[in-house]
Amino acid sequence: MKIFPTCLLLLASCIASAGAQEPARPTEKASAKKAQSNLETRAKVSAAKAAKAALAQVPDGTIKTGELEEENGKLIWSFDIAIPGSKDIKEVAIDAITGAVLAVVTETPAQQAEEAAEDAAKAKAAQGSAKRRAKQEEGEEQEEKGKKAGEAKKAKAEKGEEAEEGEENEAEEHAERGEKQKGKKAGEAKKARAEKGEEAGSGKRVGEIRVD
Repeated sequence: MKIFPTCLLLLASCIASAGAQEPARPTEKASAKKAQSNLETRAKVSAAKAAKAALAQVPDGTIKTGELEEENGKLIWSFDIAIPGSKDIKEVAIDAITGAVLAVVTETPAQQAEEAAEDAAKAKAAQGSAKRRAKQEEGEEQEEKGKKAGEAKKAKAEKGEEAEEGEENEAEEHAERGEKQKGKKAGEAKKARAEKGEEAGSGKRVGEIRVD
């Protein structure tokens, strides 16, 4: 029995079906990687343990591809195992939670080709969905940036209005202080003139008395 490394089990079928597809953009690759990571986090049975259980169903078989997927709400490890001396393959499904063997199905070359076409169609649909999701996320990100820019602009405008209002208030206060100061000086000057007038009147009266 031959067991592929865990990373190959996870990626072999994806690479095979993606070969004819257009290269995925970084955002799409990140989404696919995140989705696969989420499945791996939920799985209780490792790829190696599931592969061992699958190979036990096909003596002397060799795993061609393997992947972790969710079908009808159930998380499973699915393996395509080559049968010695035959072009047929065995598809073995292992429960990724309990490790139980869920199904063992023999596929002819014609069925394999049909399934490969279905997988390619699913991959294309998933890629389209990833593109739409990435585009939506990009739009939401741009919208959020625009919103933040608008809020910053509004805050800046409000700050400018506050500064302008502060300058106006300062100018008014300065003018008011100037008017008060001017009034005070005028009052002091008037008082000084009055006192000076009183002194002059007093001197005149003294002079008149002396003359008499």
